[in-house]
Amino acid sequence: MRAITYARYGPPDVLELAEVATPVAKDDEVLIRVRAAEATNMVPGSSFSACINALRPQGRYLAGNARLSTMLRCVWTTRFTDKTCRVAPARETTEALRALTQMIEDETIGSIVDAFYPMQQAVAAHRRVDTEQRVGAIVIAIADDGDAA
Repeated sequence: MRAITYARYGPPDVLELAEVATPVAKDDEVLIRVRAAEATNMVPGSSFSACINALRPQGRYLAGNARLSTMLRCVWTTRFTDKTCRVAPARETTEALRALTQMIEDETIGSIVDAFYPMQQAVAAHRRVDTEQRVGAIVIAIADDGDAA
């Protein structure tokens, strides 16, 4: 069977479509056959084509906070293929942010930091964000450790 696999944690580029042995359910397990899958993309700069190609027939793709080019490709993909593509901006409700805070405090999830920049290199940090090639957050240090209050 085909499956999306990964050997290490990281951006969508670490995901690979591979042939793997079909799992066998144990006595206390259930095996579910997936006929269509959804890919959700919130990572700037990840490959639209790779995400769409990883979908099964009639698969769905959700692009969050997409650029105009991705929005146009979603319209094209939905209209001219058997796959569905939607664009949805991320919502930041108080309830969702509280739940996210709790998951961070419980260490259920963590952040991925692409690079640290000192305040003197804030322009370079913003340029890195603008390239949309970053893999995680860009952090600008306000003060050196020795200067922090």
